[in-house]
Amino acid sequence: RSTRLALQAALVAKDAGRNKGTLVGILGLEAARSLRDELAEEAIAALARFGAKANVLTEAARFTASRAS
Repeated sequence: RSTRLALQAALVAKDAGRNKGTLVGILGLEAARSLRDELAEEAIAALARFGAKANVLTEAARFTASRAS
């Protein structure tokens, strides 16, 4: 896990050096993760009314929120 955090920190620093803002750079890692989770939950809840027709989109939201990088 510490290697992943170091890599994320290096990527944020690299983007900052290019004047590219990132949510992690602006909010910090924990707040960005919290926002990611909140938005994924909101998307999944909004898709629920479509039932099985929205399964692919629901799984895409879950995947995006759970991916490592």
